[in-house]
Amino acid sequence: MRLQHGSLMWFPKLVYGDVAKAMTFPLLLNIFPELAEGYAGLFIAGILGSFSDAIFSIDTDYAISNIWKLLLAFGFSIFIVPLMHLFCAVFMLKGALYHDRVVLGRFLDKEYQKAMEMDVGEVQYRLENDPNEMRYYWMEVLTKYIVGFIIRKTLLIKTLADRLLVLYKDREKESGIDIEPDGSLSVLGRDVEFTYPDQKTALKYPSFVLGAKEKLAVTGRNGSGKSTLIHILTGLLKGYRGSINVNGRELRELNPRSWRRCFAYVPQEPYLFCGTVGENVRLGNLNAEDGALFQVMDAVGIAHLKDKTISAGGPELSGGEKQRISIARALLKDAPILIFDEPGNHLDPAGQLWLRDLIKNSDKAVLFATHDGDLTQCADKVLAL
Repeated sequence: MRLQHGSLMWFPKLVYGDVAKAMTFPLLLNIFPELAEGYAGLFIAGILGSFSDAIFSIDTDYAISNIWKLLLAFGFSIFIVPLMHLFCAVFMLKGALYHDRVVLGRFLDKEYQKAMEMDVGEVQYRLENDPNEMRYYWMEVLTKYIVGFIIRKTLLIKTLADRLLVLYKDREKESGIDIEPDGSLSVLGRDVEFTYPDQKTALKYPSFVLGAKEKLAVTGRNGSGKSTLIHILTGLLKGYRGSINVNGRELRELNPRSWRRCFAYVPQEPYLFCGTVGENVRLGNLNAEDGALFQVMDAVGIAHLKDKTISAGGPELSGGEKQRISIARALLKDAPILIFDEPGNHLDPAGQLWLRDLIKNSDKAVLFATHDGDLTQCADKVLAL
């Protein structure tokens, strides 16, 4: 059954369903060593009882035969059961990685505004700790409920499910009109206004037209709403007033995922992930051929960094290199519209010159927010906020 947007009735089932999908097979495997340990313990206890009876009855043959059984039982407990646990642990790790990826995906599906309202530390804790504890207690309850832990652990699972529920709420809608990412796309904005939840109006009454392959510069002082307009256009902010028309369709009526295939976005502060620079650029288009990847990186001037390994955030790189990586991602996506938010950030004079040349000669529609007068001259039109 499909989730109804805004309804919370299915979210607890999603939380339990995700952990069940990831951990059911490891759970089944985990039952075997648990049962083996239990039966081995019962078997050893029975053998010890029989061994004692044989000693008291001075039945040496029976005692010798039971010693071998006892040694086999101890050998099974010492060597076979740990191997079974190790085999289970491999699949538990695989399931845990899958579950972590699913939970992260649930969070990334949240509406941008709702996600940004959450504290960074809270999100990090919920993503790193709550899924791990949820899996642990879920496995423990279902493998050891016979021993009497079910009531206490079930309450813990319920608490953790409630905590994980925060990551599942406010899912961005996936319905709406689909739109094809072709080169004829145009965007028309009329009297666009946006007010943040704190009642601060960040954008008021700008109108603009971005035609196919046109270059539109958005200028204004800090706080005038340049980034807000870009966040609205990219679908990160909802609830704007006025009209934004894309090829005859209102932006709010479009399927967000379909619309996002039509543009490539370069934010003010690009984020880099742990891995190589080439892998970070490839995020713009995971299906890109190696030749296309190298061609884009070479055009952006970072081909020599392709195999350089970086950590999260890219502290090993300069600000200009990070910005070029972010622009390379956008170019590799090969969408008909490029949306840049202060693309000249951190670029040196040579980089600024390269950026102006890129925008002027691009065969795509380009909308860019900037406070740089030289960059503004590359535009066919200027929207002053």
